[in-house]
Amino acid sequence: MFRQKKNQIFLCCSAEDTDEVSKVYDGMKARSLDVCFDRKDITPKKWESQIEKAIKKSQFFVVCLSNHALHNPVEKRQGFQDYELNKAYGIAREISNEESTIVPVILGDCGHSNIFLGGSSQYNISKEFNKELDRLAINLGSSSLSDPNSRDERTEGERAIESLIGKATVTYYAGEYQKTLALLEDVTAIASDIYEVWYNKGVVLGNLDRHDEVVYAFDQAINIKPDAQSRALYYNKGVSLDALDRPEEAIDAFSQAIIIKPDDYEAWYCKGIALDNLDRSAGALDAYEKVTSIKPDHAEAWNNKGIVLGSLNRFEESLASLDKAVKINPDDHEAWHNKGVVLNNLNRQKEAIDAFDHAIKSKPDVYETWYQKGIALCKLNRHEAALGALDQAVSINPDDYKAWYNIGVSLDSLGRPKEAVKAYDKSTRIKLSDNNTENSSD
Repeated sequence: MFRQKKNQIFLCCSAEDTDEVSKVYDGMKARSLDVCFDRKDITPKKWESQIEKAIKKSQFFVVCLSNHALHNPVEKRQGFQDYELNKAYGIAREISNEESTIVPVILGDCGHSNIFLGGSSQYNISKEFNKELDRLAINLGSSSLSDPNSRDERTEGERAIESLIGKATVTYYAGEYQKTLALLEDVTAIASDIYEVWYNKGVVLGNLDRHDEVVYAFDQAINIKPDAQSRALYYNKGVSLDALDRPEEAIDAFSQAIIIKPDDYEAWYCKGIALDNLDRSAGALDAYEKVTSIKPDHAEAWNNKGIVLGSLNRFEESLASLDKAVKINPDDHEAWHNKGVVLNNLNRQKEAIDAFDHAIKSKPDVYETWYQKGIALCKLNRHEAALGALDQAVSINPDDYKAWYNIGVSLDSLGRPKEAVKAYDKSTRIKLSDNNTENSSD
C-alpha cells in the first residue's frame, strides 16, 4: 500500500505539550525510529518551508492530541488551536493515504465528546506509556524495547484499515466531521463488519444532526457486537431517537445506558424528558430525582422536577425544587418564571411578581413572563401596573387573545370602558381567527 521511501516520522504537538511530547520523542529515538520533532528539530528561521519539506519526505505523520491542543476555552473553538500544529496538520492532510499515514497519539483527555473509538489505530500513552510506545515502534517499522524480536504482523488490509481509522480519529477531534465520515465510509467499503467503524459513524452523524442515519449506524454496531457495553452508544442513540420524536424507543435506549452505567445522570435526565413528553409524570419525577441525587447541582433537573410537581398540584414541593434551581443558577429565566407561576397558584402574588421580575431581568423578551406578571398584578388589583405588563406581552406577541382579554379587564377596572371594549373585541377576533384556522386544517 505504501510507497517505499525513507522511513522518517514527523512528530508534532501543540506548544503547551512540548515537555510531555519530548518524552515521546526520546522514547521513539530509543526504539531506533528516524523521527523529526517540530519543536526540537525545526529551527525558527523559515520554519514553514522546513516543516513542509520534512512532512513530505516522511512516511508517518504522528500528531499528539490533547485537550489544549484541540480547544480554545475562551472562544470555544474546536480544532487545532496552535498555529504551527495546525499548519503541519494542513500539509499532512493533503498528502495521499498511499504516501503518508496520519497516526494519532493520545496524551490524555481530548475534551469534547471524547467518545471516538480509535482502537488499535491510536496510541494512548496516558495509560501505558512504554507499552504503547513499543506498539507504535513496531507498527512504524522498528522494534520494541521490551521484546526486540517483536514484528508487525498485521496484513496489508489491516494496515490500510488502521490507517483510515487513524486519520478519521484526527479529523474527528479537529472538528472536521464531513471528512471523518468520508474516511469511515472508505473503511466500510473495505470491511463492513467492524463494530468500531459503525459506532464512530453514529457519533459523527450525531454531530451532523443526521439522526435517522445515527440510529441505523448504532443498530449496525449492535448487530455486530450485541454484548457491547457502551454507555455512549445507547445514550447517543437515545438522543437521536428523541430528536426523531420516537420517545418510547428513546426511553429504552436511555434505560440501556443506565444499566451499563447506573450513575449516568445525563441518561437519567434525558429519560426524564422523554417520559415527561409522554405525560408519564411519575416516571419523569423518579428520573429527575435520580439526577439530583447523583448530581445535586443539576439546575435543569431541579427546574424540570419543579414543573412536574406543579403539574401534579404539589405546589409546595414544586416551589422547593425551583428554589434549588435558582440558587444553583440565579440567571435561569425559565426557573424564575416557573417559580412565579407556582407562587401565583399558591396565591402569593407579591412573591410571584418578584420572581417574574427576576425572569424578565434575565430574558426581557419572553411574552409569557410579562403575561403571567400581568395576571399576578390583576389579582392584587394593581391594574395600572398590570396594564403595563400586559402591554409588554402584546408588544412581543400581538396575537395572544388571553393577554388582550386581560387588558380589557384592567381597562374596565380603571374606568376606561371604551378602550376595554376595543381590547375585548381584539381578543374575540383573534380567538375566532385561531378557531377558524384550526377547523380549516382538520
